[in-house]
Amino acid sequence: MQRILEGMDEYLFRMYDGLLKELKQTECYRNDSDEADRLEERYPEIRQILEGADIRKERVLSVEVQTAMKEFMEHRTNMLDDLQVKYYLRGFHDCILLMVKCGLLNQNE
Repeated sequence: MQRILEGMDEYLFRMYDGLLKELKQTECYRNDSDEADRLEERYPEIRQILEGADIRKERVLSVEVQTAMKEFMEHRTNMLDDLQVKYYLRGFHDCILLMVKCGLLNQNE
């Protein structure tokens, strides 16, 4: 069983990597990624919060930084949504292929 799981880890990693490569070719994903990166560079507070830097210190954020943080999270959420849709479609595609190979679906029908 462990060997099967190890093989699945490799398969899932390769699938994840392939899906990310495909997504990076799309304009929407690239725009979201570029915009999130730009916000992260302009507002270092975003990275500090995400990494948990100085987590024990109280922090007051300006309205500008709060707005940037909200926008950053929207872009990252869009990117994750795109990836989840890709995963779903890949699973659907793989399921149909498996059913065809098993003879449960006929390609000519």
